[in-house]
Formats: sequence, C-alpha cells, structure tokens
Amino acid sequence: MKPRHLIIVIFSIVLASGGQGRELPEEHTLTKRGHGDDWSISAVWDTCATKRIRVTIYDIKVKSLSVNVKISETDTKVVRLDTTIKLKGATTGSDSFQVPSNAIDYTVDWADQHDPSHNGSIQVSKCAITWGDPHMRTFSGAKFNFQGRCRYTLVRDCRTSAPSFDISAAFRRRDPNQIDSPTRMVEVTARVKGGNTYTFLEDNSILVDGRQVRENGIFIGDNHGHIQADGHSVKLHLKEAGLALTWIGKKHEVSVSIGNHDLSGKLCGMLGDGSFVRGHDLVKSDGTRTFNTTEFAESWVIPGSCE
Repeated sequence: MKPRHLIIVIFSIVLASGGQGRELPEEHTLTKRGHGDDWSISAVWDTCATKRIRVTIYDIKVKSLSVNVKISETDTKVVRLDTTIKLKGATTGSDSFQVPSNAIDYTVDWADQHDPSHNGSIQVSKCAITWGDPHMRTFSGAKFNFQGRCRYTLVRDCRTSAPSFDISAAFRRRDPNQIDSPTRMVEVTARVKGGNTYTFLEDNSILVDGRQVRENGIFIGDNHGHIQADGHSVKLHLKEAGLALTWIGKKHEVSVSIGNHDLSGKLCGMLGDGSFVRGHDLVKSDGTRTFNTTEFAESWVIPGSCE
C-alpha cells in the first residue's frame, strides 16, 4: 500500500507596482484539497512590489518529495517558470524565481512525482493597491493619483443591493490648516454582511462598531473570516470572497486581493471591477465608463463624508 502523506505547497508571488519599491505584505491563501483530504496546495501573495516568486514545499512525512512546478501567463500560456523542487531528507524545500512578465493572471501547475493523483493547478491574479498621497493601482493594473478629501468606496461586492462586503477609505489632508495640502488615507473601514463594521486607524488600532478592541485576533460573524494585527499591519480575511486586505497605517497603504473568481467582473469601486481586463476599471458608481480618473474617483464618494 502506498503511504499516505501530507503535502503543502506555498507559492509566494511578488509583483511589480509603481512608487519607490515598497513591499506591501499580503497573505492571501487559496486551497485545493486532494484525495482523502490528505494534502493541500496554497497560492499566497507576499507582496505587490517586485516580480519574484518564491515556491515553498512542506512534506511532513515523506522527506524525499519531488514536485515539478510550472507558472505560466494565463492568457498567453507562456511558461515563465518550469522547475523541480526536491526535498532531501528535510520537511521543507524553498526557492525564489524572477518572473519577467507584467501579466495580470498566472496559472500555477504542479505535478507530484511521488503520487500523480495529487497533480493540479490554480489561477492567481494581481492585487490592487492604494498607497502614499494617494497612488492607486486597480486590479487590472491601471494606475492613477487622486487627491480626495472624503470617504470613498474602494471595493464592494456589486452582485446585489445588499453586498456581502464593502471596503471604504477616508482621505484627509496632511495639514488640515493648508487648503492645498496633499492628502492620504487615514483609515479603512470594512462592512461585512451578517457581521460588524471594522475600522482600521493610522496606528493600526481596530474599532468594532465604533468601539476600540485590544485583541490581536478577531473572528467575523459565524466563521466568515478573521482579522489579525501585529503592530506593523492589520490583515482582514473574508472566506466567501477569498478577500485578503492588508492595511499599514504608518505608510497609509492598503492592498486587496480577491481569490473567488466567481466575483470577477462583479466588483465595483475605485479599485475596479475585478475582471482583470484592462479598460474595464474606470466604471463610475452609476455604471457608466469614463477616461477621466478624477470624475471616476469622485463618483465613489460616500455622501456626507467630506471635510
């Protein structure tokens, strides 16, 4: 009888963005289960800054696993990585690879040379980012700057009038005494259907329905997701949407990735519709398209939220 073993493969994907090469940590995990639930494979976003992919394999029992990994551009099918990672008497194996591509989507294929029944693939996509004063990059990679002074919808589930989640951010002047002072994000708020309202402040503290909490780990609703804080950042995970949000208050940075591909093209807000199709991002709140980024962003203002 072939021995049963546990395999966990983590793909750490690091992609390019504008700005000064800042690293924006992200811990977005997608999991696929194999036969008998005896193994799993995850695709994890580490950062949105550079173009490096780190592949890490965990094998608790076998210690001699050999896995072939291919990473290709989903649209063009061009293979950007084709390698084999071997475990030699250890429980983990890891390597980092440069990806010379600006593709929006990547497909990761893996082949367990020890047990072909574990073979499979998963699709991963870029995340959207807002940082600094403020620079925006949508899910499809469109970039623009926006000097807002209100609260705006960043991303929302737009499948129904009662969204499963709604993420907004408050933009304020750096110097409130100067009318032309540059602006930046000062807080991010997440409203979750069936849960509560969670607000992340500049010092990375957390408010739940307006009341500050001290816990490092918070569960959302009936196991809908969770929030973690480590002093450096706050991370929000929503299971159904596969949403992963990282807020770094000190840098006024937020990054968002969506793992549920059923939501592709069904999101709305300043970060785009999640279709990952260039040109589909600048859709205003009334459903019309524009090429004017200020007009686009201002359409997502939340009434009564301006300075």
